[in-house]
Amino acid sequence: MDIDKCLKKYKIFFTQFISAHNLSVITVSGLASVLLMAIIIGRACKSSSDYDYFPRKQTEFLPAARIDKRLKKLEKLYSADKDNLSLLFEISLLKFQKGESFYPESIVAMEKARNGGYMDARIFYYLGYMYQHSGLENYAETEYRRFIYNHPDDYDARMLLGRSLYSQKKYTEAAEIYSSLLKSGKDDIVLLSNLVSSLWKSRQKYDNVLKYLEKKGIKGKYASLYVQGEMLLEDSRYNEAAAYFQEAGKMKPAAGDLNLSILTAKALYKAGDYKSAKMILNEISETSKENTEIKKLSKEIAEKEFSKKITTKRKSNRKK
Repeated sequence: MDIDKCLKKYKIFFTQFISAHNLSVITVSGLASVLLMAIIIGRACKSSSDYDYFPRKQTEFLPAARIDKRLKKLEKLYSADKDNLSLLFEISLLKFQKGESFYPESIVAMEKARNGGYMDARIFYYLGYMYQHSGLENYAETEYRRFIYNHPDDYDARMLLGRSLYSQKKYTEAAEIYSSLLKSGKDDIVLLSNLVSSLWKSRQKYDNVLKYLEKKGIKGKYASLYVQGEMLLEDSRYNEAAAYFQEAGKMKPAAGDLNLSILTAKALYKAGDYKSAKMILNEISETSKENTEIKKLSKEIAEKEFSKKITTKRKSNRKK
């Protein structure tokens, strides 16, 4: 990374460092001050691609047996050297890879390492990711922003930040994040779909982006039908929404798309076509018996049908 850009980022990073460690004043002088600044600048200027190990996807994680073996070794070392924050960070990273049930332990360890002075921007990314998957979107947003201050070109983190903002109903801010990625030359289908939704939610024009999405081959066409169906469903235009979802369902990318099937059933049910909705739900419930959305929708339909029968019976009795 260009040193001038690094120096420009320094002030922001230094502010984030203070915020992360709950420090209002740092009193250092002379050489100590210079050394502190040098360390922080070095961290801030480190590219996300420069890390020796930065696993984000399941395919990049260590095998479970190796994780457990290494954890046992590192935890023993750390118990004998509680000031070694690099060990604590590595332990937290291994627990992150063990899955969501270990996120609370990983979060505690990472926060402890950071608050103790361990300066590694990867902590911001991992904390953001784990907070997001724990439903703490405001915390996730804060951590993603801290990571992006250090790595402004990191596509993955900016996409996740956009999702966090959208989840918090900060639609205009989400649209800004996605728009900036589009301007930087990124134009994948997920990005375009998210941008359309964010622009629509924030009452901005989205037609040009939608048209661009439609031109991205069969997957782009599928995504455009999907996102338009979602918008129509939210607008209570149920018959139109069902038509878009059904059209998407005829396409090859729809194979195995459980969410599309659920949305189609929901639109049909809301439109009053209980029979068609039940047929879809019965079909997908065979392979997704524990899906809470399917159970909820099936229950709603059953209750509506029962209520309809009671109403019909009462009307019939009144006529007699």
